Amino acid sequence: MSEFMKMSYETWEETYRPIENPFSSGEQLFQIPCSDEEREFLQSIDVSRIWSYGSGEYGGTYIWSGVAAQGDENFGAYVTEIGYQGESIVEIEFFEPEYTCPNCEMNYVGELAIEQRKRFQDACEDCGTIATCTNCGAECSYDDYCECGYDDWFNGTEKWEIIKESFIAKYGEPK
Repeated sequence: MSEFMKMSYETWEETYRPIENPFSSGEQLFQIPCSDEEREFLQSIDVSRIWSYGSGEYGGTYIWSGVAAQGDENFGAYVTEIGYQGESIVEIEFFEPEYTCPNCEMNYVGELAIEQRKRFQDACEDCGTIATCTNCGAECSYDDYCECGYDDWFNGTEKWEIIKESFIAKYGEPK
């Protein structure tokens, strides 16, 4: 598995200088699916100058070095004047991930949205519903220990203390 190297959009733009799509006035993105002319153009470009654009595994949209999107879905490609050289995959966050809990409508952005998507299904830590135990994979309530006895899946972090206080204030002490 390749290591990810995060970079800001501004730094990426200054360093690698994306070009305009010669087949779409005022656009830089080569959207998927692309025209035959665009496909021929992309096939003629050194692969180190092609950057994929797509949705991240936990939401948001990103640009990655290389021709294949690293996330869930590939929306297109950018071509730059300067090619990327290196073993790591460069990741540029284009739009931050967002998550809105379908139960309590709490909205999370950025790293918090990613954490919600990783730990909860159809819920969030704020409404204290279903989570997946990172030890055994069983579904368990945020306010209870898992049946496997593992109670440290979220404990010991600064975020845990904040969540714990808000949970106790809202629901009382866990069982």
